[in-house]
Amino acid sequence: MKNRGHNRDPKQCRVKLKELRQAYQKTREANGRSGSEPQTCRFNDELRAILGVQPPLPQLCCLTPSMEMEAIRKQVLGTKKMMMRRRL
Repeated sequence: MKNRGHNRDPKQCRVKLKELRQAYQKTREANGRSGSEPQTCRFNDELRAILGVQPPLPQLCCLTPSMEMEAIRKQVLGTKKMMMRRRL
């Protein structure tokens, strides 16, 4: 890393990764509670991609049957696309 101009040692990288992972986990737990406002953490999309977490399905209780099927179809297609990207 020093050859590329980064002045961090492995311990600093591990600590930073641990802090990011903990912040992401706290955000996920907060979003899992009913009645809470949706939250995001710093680098939320990047962490989701790295940690392999699927985006949540929309609340199905508020959808019509056709909207429910469309949400499920989009989730399945998104999962397939993500799996294809990982293979490349």
